[in-house]
Amino acid sequence: MRPVIKIIACTILLSYLGTPLYSQLPGSPDEDFGVNGTVLTDFDENFNSATKILVQDDEKILVCGFSGYTLANQNANLVRYMPDGSYDLSFGNSGKISFSLGGPVSQAFDMTVQTDGKILVTGYASDGPTNDISTARFLETGAPDPSFGTNGIRTTDLGHDEYGHGITSQDDGKILVTGYIDYGPGTDINVFICRYNSDGSTDTGFGTNGHVTTELNQGSQDMPGDICIHQDKILISAIAYNGNSTAYDAIALARYNMDGSLDASFGVDGISLYDGLTIDNGFLSPGAAMDTDHDDRIVIASHIHGLEGKDFAIYRFEPGGYPDNDFNGDGMLVIDMIRDNAARAITVQPDGKILCGGYRDNGNDHDFTTARCLEDGSLDPLFGNQKGVSVLDISQGAYYMDEINTITMQPDGKMLLAGTADNADGNRDMAVVRCHSGLPAGIHDDLPQNTSFKIFPNPVTTRVCYCKLNIPTRGNVHIALFDQEMKAIITLLNLTLPEGHHTLKLNLPEDLSGSMHFIRVRAPGTDKTEKIRIHAF
Repeated sequence: MRPVIKIIACTILLSYLGTPLYSQLPGSPDEDFGVNGTVLTDFDENFNSATKILVQDDEKILVCGFSGYTLANQNANLVRYMPDGSYDLSFGNSGKISFSLGGPVSQAFDMTVQTDGKILVTGYASDGPTNDISTARFLETGAPDPSFGTNGIRTTDLGHDEYGHGITSQDDGKILVTGYIDYGPGTDINVFICRYNSDGSTDTGFGTNGHVTTELNQGSQDMPGDICIHQDKILISAIAYNGNSTAYDAIALARYNMDGSLDASFGVDGISLYDGLTIDNGFLSPGAAMDTDHDDRIVIASHIHGLEGKDFAIYRFEPGGYPDNDFNGDGMLVIDMIRDNAARAITVQPDGKILCGGYRDNGNDHDFTTARCLEDGSLDPLFGNQKGVSVLDISQGAYYMDEINTITMQPDGKMLLAGTADNADGNRDMAVVRCHSGLPAGIHDDLPQNTSFKIFPNPVTTRVCYCKLNIPTRGNVHIALFDQEMKAIITLLNLTLPEGHHTLKLNLPEDLSGSMHFIRVRAPGTDKTEKIRIHAF
């Protein structure tokens, strides 16, 4: 697929750097977390970085990353915080774990928490001559899981240099790891997916001997970002970098059937390319971060090389893999902030707004930077200190490099940003910052006991409301709107969801008449109707 690219840049002049951050401004730090909204963690006296942040069901905060300088010994790291930012002393060594993934150079890039509470971390390990995919599993206490691989670690060598970059788990407990394989100088770099059984053994029913490799764009160096289950298929995002200064780079998606074959119904023969871009050495930095929204649309955060250096770039694709032209006119939003800036993380908020994070160069150093856009691809004017962008100088000094690598949302609607920042000694620490989002508290709160769903807010005063739903098993969820006489008006949602808690966005029609309506929810274990009151939109 070769869409015609029409880049619409939204220039941020950044003329407000001296403006104070008001305590409740969306994008401003939450001062109830850590010290002035920030927690710095030092595993190594030189370099530390967070690469993935998650919130557990008990609201504890889990972060993985690595420490140590390039060309020296490096360790993978895990840290768990209490909701206030203090260390969880019941985890690992007073809240922290530093470990090898199987070699003196070990880097962790992604993690996921299984339904049984066990923690999976993936990255790579180097023993000197080669780099291999490495995945570790830990118990809830932080102890290595002896039932996984060898002493809790599974290393895979595909015969070249391989780097694990993304991980997810299937409903049946099988584990998917994506990354890239480097065949050597002057050759292509291709993406791979490996699938393991729940004990870490190779799933020989997937691909060829448990793995597949894919060349996303002819002659490109493909750097994967994320992996997820999308419409019961396996979806990966990546940058396809062609190594030249002209516009041949691409944001790439690939979707696979559960046996490892490409899904021919997605994009062109399973691959979607948004090309004609100049991404500029994209394969050397984090790839295309990915999330999906309630309509199964795919959103990507990356960067593009503009007139003054790198710029934030956000992309949205339709569920079938094609660029979504309802998003800023051509499926792409470029945010030009003057000097270099790049997006490395993305999440879709419960209200459908898209939040991405990375860094911007202010001329002396790098700052934590987040941007938020509305569903139509326009910047959210109510977010941040820069008219849709929030810039936070974590290190408060020149020549310090503060960069976001990962973002997630807490159950109370607050934002968690993690990456790296310099400390008072000039060394770089793992950094976690919590910020206000403007979402109402409790938007993700669990349902009361014995309650399967609720609709909120109620009364409804806008065209949007939410359904909080808890389903005991994976299955179809059908939500429909009825009038006062219980005549069906419209189907609001019809999709398959996994077991667990979900917050679903419902878009109501504009021309509703009368104040009383009903919403019926049919899902595994639930077939109920709730009355809603609608005030004038």
